[in-house]
Amino acid sequence: MLAGTELTPREAVDVCFADGRIVSLGSRGAGERPASAREIDVRGKTVLPGLVDTHVHVLVTEAPPWAFRFPEPQHNLDAWLWSGVTTVFDMGGTSRELADWQARVASHEVMGPQIFFTLEPITAPGGHPIPAMKALLPWPVGSLLATTVPVVESRADAVDVVASLGEFDVEYVKIIHDELPPGAPRLRVDRLEVLIDEAHAAGLKAMVHIGSNRDALEAIEAGADHLVHGVYREAVSQELIAAARENGVSITYTVAAFDNTRRMAEGSYEPASIARCLSDPELVEAVSLSDGAQFAELDVLGDFSRGIASTEVLRDNVRRLHEAGVQVLVGTDSPIAAVFPGLSLHEELAFLASAGIPAETLVRRATVEGARLVRDDVDFGALEVGARADILVVDGDPLLDVAALREIVHVFAEGRQLERVPCDL
Repeated sequence: MLAGTELTPREAVDVCFADGRIVSLGSRGAGERPASAREIDVRGKTVLPGLVDTHVHVLVTEAPPWAFRFPEPQHNLDAWLWSGVTTVFDMGGTSRELADWQARVASHEVMGPQIFFTLEPITAPGGHPIPAMKALLPWPVGSLLATTVPVVESRADAVDVVASLGEFDVEYVKIIHDELPPGAPRLRVDRLEVLIDEAHAAGLKAMVHIGSNRDALEAIEAGADHLVHGVYREAVSQELIAAARENGVSITYTVAAFDNTRRMAEGSYEPASIARCLSDPELVEAVSLSDGAQFAELDVLGDFSRGIASTEVLRDNVRRLHEAGVQVLVGTDSPIAAVFPGLSLHEELAFLASAGIPAETLVRRATVEGARLVRDDVDFGALEVGARADILVVDGDPLLDVAALREIVHVFAEGRQLERVPCDL
């Protein structure tokens, strides 16, 4: 078992939980158990906290435009949980619908990872994600949804949009500071500063979507707490690395999502076979190899995909950030085309590992450190008495090889066991 916030390996330990909480951690057979307790023998396995995906979109579909399907939030929740993810941080969607899904999971009406969320991403007039929504979604759906994105032209707009969050139980805002596609409108720096100042005044963390070194440096200088993506169009600059380190700004890179997207548009992306268990095989085929190359032909998104740096540049960016001491968390931007919910978290872990981040560090980033993205006083992300019983049981030792996190035996979300049907391809 990996115990406590230090993920200390312990042998021969009983974990007892009831009513969704861990009530005891003790030497095997030594603790008291309720008479009605059910025992599950996991000797020879590794018991650890459930995984945390720090960047998802509950209300989005993995279907590409040429095989469009409306979003299926329950499918997304199921896929994340099947893959060991027991907490997700949603980085932008319809606030009232997200609040409803959050409440349904919390009340045990539906099964799924616990959800943290904010409102729609805040952007400049005509900025991302407005062009992408219009390109990804059929008319008039994309155009109608684009009208719900909060835009900031003036200081007053910035004040008002942050104030509008007050009716929801949110702890962070997401701000777009990226030219996506290249040449698209981008927030003025003074408006970015006001948004971040207003968020901090309201006790909220400021999560900023960036694409380039310039975007990231301006966001950090404006007071951003966390970068929602890493630099994906170019090699990361030494100036940015130093600024992130000195200001304690963490990054959820979503590097596998960028790499998958570029390879899909090139016609070279072939999803892992497990994708056919987690998602509709027709949608898997739709983004595979030559079928996926249709992405390069799309307005807006084709230009975006051609601007993504090579696998080697992205990997080197991660390596240099990590070696400099910048905290790189684990998140996916799923589900979008070629970024399947659940599978993508393990793809992200594999990519980060290939960039030289040790397995032990990645397990921390995907559990205890990811849980503390917004605040330190959380009751999940670690196995300790009083914590939520979000528990993952795997074959192998993930502290030695992060791929062991794919070898899932059991998943518990707030003490409820997922009836996890094995994938048989």
